[in-house]
Amino acid sequence: MTSLKHFLLFVLLFSALSFAVPVSYGTAYTDTVFVTRVSSEKSYIAVRHGCRTDWIKQDSVLDKDLPQDSLLSILYGSAPSSDSVAIYEGWANSCAEYSSKQSIDGWKVIGAGVALATLGTVLTFFVDYDHLGTAIAGRTIGIGFLIVSPFEFWLGSSAISNASRQKELGKRYKEKAERYKERYKLSIAPAINLQEPGGGLFMQLGF
Repeated sequence: MTSLKHFLLFVLLFSALSFAVPVSYGTAYTDTVFVTRVSSEKSYIAVRHGCRTDWIKQDSVLDKDLPQDSLLSILYGSAPSSDSVAIYEGWANSCAEYSSKQSIDGWKVIGAGVALATLGTVLTFFVDYDHLGTAIAGRTIGIGFLIVSPFEFWLGSSAISNASRQKELGKRYKEKAERYKERYKLSIAPAINLQEPGGGLFMQLGF
């Protein structure tokens, strides 16, 4: 029984460490485009924008060292987008939706972990079994729940952490959209971003 108590203490410590990692840990995804090759005859161009990645299959094998501008031109043509505000707002909205879903899913997983840890603790330490067979079965199931629950906490906290990063990324897109709105109102700069790949130049993404 002493060893079981030590194991429960380990589970609680592991769970506490899962929550000790701040939800803002790490950096948000960055906008990028790159080539990935799945065979000698097939390539995909991956476009990571907002909080998602699109994989576009290509008919020919592409050089992985092609610059971003060349890849974007292959996908969307060489004409600049007419409205960076709409692009950035679309990315911000997609990040907000993604972040909300990830956060909800993360708390659901953590709730499942709490339920498993509680049930495992009850089955292992607090149930008085009448027979040896039921005791072995009950405590085996309880210990199994206690083993699984820390990983549930870890998965849930990871999802919440990821949601936090994507929420921050969405805020940055929103701020860029607002800056371009102000520039458009003041007519001191074009409403498209001609210097940042993925921020207006070539990026007609259908948002």
